[in-house]
Amino acid sequence: MTDDSAGLGWIEKLLALWIFFCIVIGLALRKYFPEFSQNLGIGIPIGLFLMIYPAMTKIELHELKEAFKNKKQVGIIV
Repeated sequence: MTDDSAGLGWIEKLLALWIFFCIVIGLALRKYFPEFSQNLGIGIPIGLFLMIYPAMTKIELHELKEAFKNKKQVGIIV
C-alpha cells in the first residue's frame, strides 16, 4: 500500500483548512458588513473565473512565469 500524501506539499496538505477558513471569513463579512458583501457581487464571478480557468486549461504556474519573461511574445498575444 502506497502513501499518496508523501508527495504533497504543505499547500496541498492545508488546502481543506484554507477553504474552511475562507468560508468562515465570508460568512462573517456577510453578517457583520452586509453593505461590503453587496459591493462584492461582481467580484465573485470574476474571482471564480480566475480560479477555475487555469485548472480547466491545464496551465502550470511555472510555465506562465516563463511565458511572461519574453516581452515580445506577450506583446503579440495582447
